[in-house]
Amino acid sequence: MPIKLLSQPARSFRMLVLAVLVFLTMAPMSVDAQDVTQGYSTNGELLLRGTVVVYDENDENVVAAATLDTLERLFGVVVRSNESPLLLSGEDNGAFVSTSGRFEVLVSNVNGEIQQGDYITASAVAGVAMKADQEQDIVLGQALSNFDTTNPANVLSTSSVNLDDGGTKPISIGRVLTQIDVRASPLQQDTVVVEAPNFLINLGESIADKPVTPLRIYAALAMLLVSFGLGGSLLYSSIRSSIVAIGRNPLSKSSVMKQLIQVILVSFGIFAAGFIAVYLVLTV
Repeated sequence: MPIKLLSQPARSFRMLVLAVLVFLTMAPMSVDAQDVTQGYSTNGELLLRGTVVVYDENDENVVAAATLDTLERLFGVVVRSNESPLLLSGEDNGAFVSTSGRFEVLVSNVNGEIQQGDYITASAVAGVAMKADQEQDIVLGQALSNFDTTNPANVLSTSSVNLDDGGTKPISIGRVLTQIDVRASPLQQDTVVVEAPNFLINLGESIADKPVTPLRIYAALAMLLVSFGLGGSLLYSSIRSSIVAIGRNPLSKSSVMKQLIQVILVSFGIFAAGFIAVYLVLTV
């Protein structure tokens, strides 16, 4: 009587090949990738690269330099047209604006020195961001590098702001690489801040060779666990089914082992796809 060998792994084979393709397709898009940049009108206002902008309260196709007074309409940052793989343009493109991804942002030290990991938001200086604190409800994103004002190479210009007591405060202006993610400020009370253990952050940054946000860390970890779960379960079920099949029909050992080797290769392919997905999530 013929014996059907490894029918379940055979079905799993087709499903898991599809899973591998899904991994490779979705990995670059799983988290805040630099996906879309769109052109907007500025009504003649000159907006430099890195300028923080808000949308016009009367026309969402128009943007202007952001200030603390317009913080509730915080929108994104001005970028070059070639800094994003997908560009949407219109008839009047006074500025190209991105609302997500990693881009350099104009910042100042008006609210203190900006360190890697600090949240930044709009400031009293139009179009220039500052270090956020609990006074602001909305943040533009999270700094991925320090703004070291002691190094003249990091300072584009200097200016001054008026203080409430009538005096002035000198400030330095430069650019800082920022993970753009406009949202409610995590610094507000009763707001959950997404954090990751230091060892995971260090591991992720050693793989990516650059700062990595906790969101990317957890997304990469989830993909790794899923790939190991799929590959491990397939491997376990295949070995178990092979042992049972050989026990029932020792003469089928050669055929069973051949199919088992194929399934083992598929399992290791899934493990490899998991590692590739992790790398893409951390680096793209």
